[in-house]
Formats: sequence, C-alpha cells, structure tokens
Amino acid sequence: MHGYLLVHSLKNNTFAKTSFMKKFFKFIKITFFSILAIIGLLFLYFFISNRIFIGNTNAENIAYLKLHKTEIKDRIVDSLFDNSFYNSDIFLLGEIHGYADNQKLDKELLFYLNKKLGVKYYIAEMDSTNANKLNSFLSKPLKDNTLLKDVVSSIRNRIPQQSSLELYQKWGEIYDYNRNLADSAKITVIGIDKSFTADKSDVSRDSAMLLNLENYIKNNPYSF
Repeated sequence: MHGYLLVHSLKNNTFAKTSFMKKFFKFIKITFFSILAIIGLLFLYFFISNRIFIGNTNAENIAYLKLHKTEIKDRIVDSLFDNSFYNSDIFLLGEIHGYADNQKLDKELLFYLNKKLGVKYYIAEMDSTNANKLNSFLSKPLKDNTLLKDVVSSIRNRIPQQSSLELYQKWGEIYDYNRNLADSAKITVIGIDKSFTADKSDVSRDSAMLLNLENYIKNNPYSF
C-alpha cells in the first residue's frame, strides 16, 4: 500500500512538473511572438509614415519653387528681390533644421538687410533668456566665447539640430560685424519663443511666438 502511494505521488509530481513546464514554455512562446508582433507593427507604422512624408508632394508648390528658385553663392545680391520686398516691416527666413548652410544664409541676409535698410532687430526662435545672453555677448568689448557656448548649448534643449558649430560661428561673425557699427545701428536680438523651463502653459509654441512678437511690437512701436 505504501509502495503504491509512493509511486502514485511520484507520478503526480512528474505530471505537475511537466504541466508547469508546458505552461511556462507556452507563456514564453506567446510573449516572444507578442514582442515580435509589436516590433513589426512599429516598424510598419514608421515605414508607412516615412513613405507618406517623403512621397507627399504638392505639384503647385513644386512648380512655384522651380519657377522662383535662385542659387545663392557667396553673398546676397539685389537681384534676388523685387521692389515690394523692401516695403516690408518684418523679414522672415524659413529653414530646415539641421542643414548647416541655414546659418550662413541667415547671417548673410541679416548683413544685407542691415546695410541696405538699416534692419537691426533680429527676431530669434529662442526665449528671452537666451536672447538677453546673446545681446550681452554682442555688447561686450571682448568676445566672450564661454557665454556664446552657453547659449548654443541651451538651444540644444529646444532645437537639437540647430545647436551646431555653424550656429556658434555665425554669432561670432555677427559679433565681429556688430563691433564696426555705430551704436544706433547695432544689431539687437529679440527672443519670442516660450521658455523651455518656466512656461508650462498649453499654448503652442507657434501661437506663443506670434503673441510675444505682437506684444513686443505693441510695446516698442518705433522698432519696426
């Protein structure tokens, strides 16, 4: 009788272990294929999104750009613009973040407008803190590269692609250019972006920048 109970107990234990192992391997199998399925879906999502983004073209916009494109080499020249361009109060330059030549074009356009029209206010996609740091940098009798590096590093928190050597070099050259201008013509930076750390409002960046620009113009009507 005891021998039967012992054999029966061993059989039950063996069955229980076998059943547990089957369930365990089944769980591992389900988990493995679930992870593969999630990875596959994510890959498919990004692949389709990328294809849509790259392949999404607007024939009208492309035709306009082909008709109005101009190659800029070393400097901005008068022939780039018609007379109506110079009647503007604000000049906006679009850019592709991460493209190094943006900074060179931005600098050359600023110098051109400063010489041609006396434009001296630079509206920047940065908050007032960094704008004030840049203004402090531009006004120092000696070039404070440490301060400039601090500004470039701070911009990395907002627009990582823009925080670059080209950005650093651009402001160094603007500093050199600014030193040769009369006080009344010196370039000043206006920061209109939301604060990266202090502003926790739900207002979008674009809306905040537009509102900040409107408020600046309202409070400084003779700047434009």
